[in-house]
Amino acid sequence: MSAFRAHKLVAALPDPLEPNALYLLRTGAGFDLYASDQTGSAAHKLNAGDGGGGGTGGGFTPARQSAAHAAYIYFDLGNRINRWDRAAETMQSAPGLWADREGLSYA
Repeated sequence: MSAFRAHKLVAALPDPLEPNALYLLRTGAGFDLYASDQTGSAAHKLNAGDGGGGGTGGGFTPARQSAAHAAYIYFDLGNRINRWDRAAETMQSAPGLWADREGLSYA
């Protein structure tokens, strides 16, 4: 796996780009995320068609809370709980605002 660096910038991407780097550019009240390739010749923007977080168009939802245990990692996404099984390298999801994190079922 390539090592990468993260940069928080205010206005624009730098020229030249650093290879294998993440750039967070301030836009309005939020930010845009870019990743440079291994040569530093191109920066690719995150595919978040709905602005991120809505679950459509390649967006993502940041976790409200997470907890790591020996066997599992839990991510509370507000409308569902995701559980990552470390050994099996699989994910399960339970819908609902509150879910039993051990059984991934409603409490």
